[in-house]
Amino acid sequence: FEIIRQVAADYPADQDVLWQKALLEKQMGQIAEAIFIAEGLIKQDYKFRNWRETAWIGDYYKQKKDYEKLFALYEKLSKDNILDMDGYWQLAKDYAAAGQRGKALELGNKILKPEPKRKQEILDFFRGLNSTSPQ
Repeated sequence: FEIIRQVAADYPADQDVLWQKALLEKQMGQIAEAIFIAEGLIKQDYKFRNWRETAWIGDYYKQKKDYEKLFALYEKLSKDNILDMDGYWQLAKDYAAAGQRGKALELGNKILKPEPKRKQEILDFFRGLNSTSPQ
């Protein structure tokens, strides 16, 4: 772990090294430091390899109920073209959890077309949204 910290200190502009440092900080339980590093990389438009490697950042924002940062992260991942159908499905569920029912339904409808094998799961999701009070 100290080696990565030293490499990050020696190469502070290397985004890949900083991302590895963030992941190690997370593994060591230093979540605040890991988030700080990750947010710096997001501001620098770091190109993540896939949306799943950022799931822990989204989980952190959800736990803190910081939906503005959560949805900004999704926007970046979508812009970088690394959200797959599972990523968009998670986004729809997060919209619903944040009380943004309309956005959840709209995105769910978009997902339903190319994902017919998930039709029942998505329809159940819609039924759940429709059975709750409007928000």
